[in-house]
Amino acid sequence: MYKDAQFRILLVEDNPGDVRLVEIFLGESDLKDNEIVNERTLEGAIKALDETLFDVILLDFNLLDSNGFETLETLLAAHPKANVIVFTGMEDTNFGIRALQAGAQDYLVKGNFGSDYLAKTLRYAIERNRTNLRLEEAQKEAEKLREEKARAEEREQMKGELLTTVSHEMRTPMNAIMGLVDLLLKEDFGEEQLDYLSSVKSQSEHLLKMINDILELQKIQDIQLEKGAFDLHDVLMNLINIQYSSAKDVAINIEIDKNVPRCIMGDEKRLNQVFINIVSNAFKFTEKGKVSIHVEMIEPGEGEKVRLGFRVEDTGIGIPEDKLPMIFEPFMRVRDGQKKYYEGIGLGLSIVKRIINLMDGDITVSSEPGVGSVFSFDVLLEQGDESLLNGIKRIPPIYINPPGKKAPTVKPPEGQNGTPTKKIPVLLAEDNKMNQLVTRKQLERTGRFELTIAENGQIATEILREQEFDLVLMDIQMPIMDGYEATEYIRKELNITAEVLPILAMTAHADVVDSDKFKTVGMQGCIVKPVNDWPAAIAKIDSWVQKKIKKERMEVNVMA
Repeated sequence: MYKDAQFRILLVEDNPGDVRLVEIFLGESDLKDNEIVNERTLEGAIKALDETLFDVILLDFNLLDSNGFETLETLLAAHPKANVIVFTGMEDTNFGIRALQAGAQDYLVKGNFGSDYLAKTLRYAIERNRTNLRLEEAQKEAEKLREEKARAEEREQMKGELLTTVSHEMRTPMNAIMGLVDLLLKEDFGEEQLDYLSSVKSQSEHLLKMINDILELQKIQDIQLEKGAFDLHDVLMNLINIQYSSAKDVAINIEIDKNVPRCIMGDEKRLNQVFINIVSNAFKFTEKGKVSIHVEMIEPGEGEKVRLGFRVEDTGIGIPEDKLPMIFEPFMRVRDGQKKYYEGIGLGLSIVKRIINLMDGDITVSSEPGVGSVFSFDVLLEQGDESLLNGIKRIPPIYINPPGKKAPTVKPPEGQNGTPTKKIPVLLAEDNKMNQLVTRKQLERTGRFELTIAENGQIATEILREQEFDLVLMDIQMPIMDGYEATEYIRKELNITAEVLPILAMTAHADVVDSDKFKTVGMQGCIVKPVNDWPAAIAKIDSWVQKKIKKERMEVNVMA
């Protein structure tokens, strides 16, 4: 095994007789062809080690310029990784143990070994040293990988925090802009001014979608799919109704095969996200013609599982062939024959593909420029019991005034004698002045709410010590005391229960909706800023107020 190995051996010995003896022993062993260098002083040995690498050092303790353990300590101080075998005339076990503790690999007593023993000791020392060096390198590499992983995780965390912060800081002023524009659209302006405001609102919605897509791309990597019963037909029809309102010269066709179950168990929110992205793209790139949606059962699957196939076909501008392989990559954008880019930053289809993959499915696309595109995808879901649909609440449609039309005047509800009823007291905890203004105006214009404003969570808790409210709208990110801290204080220190005082989070942190933290601290619901649909937000506020009022009436009747 070692016959052809070439070792470099440094013999640090000032006695010519001992040097010659070592040379003779090695010449009689299988190490006879290896290089031996002799140094008579410690200084010479250290210099030799500075200039050349040696596999092993045979070190005598008593040299011309050094004696005792100081010899070993000095050499190892200069070359900590030196592979040293102590070469001594002292036959003392304690001496040998001390030498090993000081850093030597082994020790040899002069006159107590022959050629085979010397060769074996050298080989073992060399292999142990090489093994130790390999372990050290492996440990260094492992530590380097751990550090790189830690840095990668830190960068990922910083990226997530940055996206969350940027999203919050962008969504907060967006809430003010969109809210104020929404209020102005209800005023009696001229047609030209209303057109300007409608353009601002449209561009604001476009900017908000880009913000949401960037945040969604970050979150989608870590999402867990939810599971619930939903009506697939309703999901598709609601989708069509939404798109139909913006369609111009585009017809809409939808076909659902008879064997496709109506009640589905799965993540309705994420599947709807897939539909909205693909179908809205079809309408965006189709100026004339039609958009068709076809749903079929691909295979029943095991047990209650079903694999459904969806095909969305349009007669739009199409996609160039060389772009098709990259269409599902992040930030991939489509342009028409005049090289005009369409709105968007190219994240929608990337998000869609990730969601479909999570649903154990895949998506493909075929297209021809000037003719249209076909997006086909399949997902694995479960067939549900249609009786479960009876428990699903249907949200009634909310009328939104078309641009250019003045909204009807909202009058406060009247009591039986024709006088206005008592307004609903609501506490708003919000530090942003513009969002305070928007929320006040949106609620007060209904004529049903009376708003009190607290500029941070601490002020909100102090107000609640003195006044009673039917509901609190709680911003999350505030100075001094944030929304989470304030809510916990209200529930635990002020001992005000959710039945007595519902609290709704009102935040620009979009990821709050997907977490349960706002619920665990004692909040009952969440309104995300910017509020793009104030009638829906007010309906949510009103529903929680009505639950509280209904419960109070029931308690009064029981007491009576």
